[in-house]
Amino acid sequence: MKNQTLTSFTLEQFALYHYSNGDVTRVPKTPEETNNGMIRLDKTTTELELVYTDEDEKVFNFAVKDLLGGNNDDIPAITDLKVNQTNTGLVYTNEKGIDVLVDLVELIKKNETVTTMTIDEHDNLIFVNERQARQQVNIRNVVKEPWHKAEDNTEATALSDNIFTNGWVGVGLTPQQVKEAIHHLKPDEKLRINGSIYARNSYYADYVFDTYFSNEVSNLKEDYRFKDLTTVESFIKANHHLPGITPITALEQSTEEGYLINVSELSIQLLEKVEELYLHTIEQQKIIESQQEALDKLQKQFTQFEQEMKDKKEN
Repeated sequence: MKNQTLTSFTLEQFALYHYSNGDVTRVPKTPEETNNGMIRLDKTTTELELVYTDEDEKVFNFAVKDLLGGNNDDIPAITDLKVNQTNTGLVYTNEKGIDVLVDLVELIKKNETVTTMTIDEHDNLIFVNERQARQQVNIRNVVKEPWHKAEDNTEATALSDNIFTNGWVGVGLTPQQVKEAIHHLKPDEKLRINGSIYARNSYYADYVFDTYFSNEVSNLKEDYRFKDLTTVESFIKANHHLPGITPITALEQSTEEGYLINVSELSIQLLEKVEELYLHTIEQQKIIESQQEALDKLQKQFTQFEQEMKDKKEN
């Protein structure tokens, strides 16, 4: 049948046994059940049933005599039984050649429980039962999310949400490692990671070398200038921090939680200072080597002078 969710319709035939007290059964009664004088009659008839199995494998039995509005005596024989042209029912033709339609759609509707279950845009699970009674449950109240949205402190559900949590977070740890870590956390520890951390940034500290060796502005960071140590010393005396390093006065400070530091920015600033230190060290090394060369030359001259003075005394 079209647009229906039935599994199957079958016709099954059962023998009926008749007894002197008027009882009619499908299974013969035992001698114990008939010991009160009841006797089984020689009359044996049959009964047809329409067996409907739905999509949940629930079985419904309908006696054909009930569907056709009569009884077995009124319907002694079925000469034809088929599906009608619209596939909505069975056509029964009795022994008199009269067609009778059995509407299976209405029959199924009487035994089906029409229900719906949907989820709306507010995460409400809405259930409507067969009596059209509506029940609503907010899933957010049932399923708890550990991460909350930063804007309104509600539970985060989308990948694009700005999220936060107040608890400790472990990334890349095994269950056993987590179990051990949670009992031995460092003071104020909120994050522990097994693995590397990658952060994308718009520039890198190699602008130090670009500027130093080309003596021109680097495309990596156009506002950077390499400073000699005299300039650096003057800057430190005036500002009490290294040039190129964010001063403590520019950091966001919380009385209870300390300073808020941009770790990515600080790592590049520190690399900048390391590269500058290497360049200054190389410059100083060149000066030292030059001075050493001059000292060696003076030492050689002094040795020669000593030897000459010694030779004169001996002569």
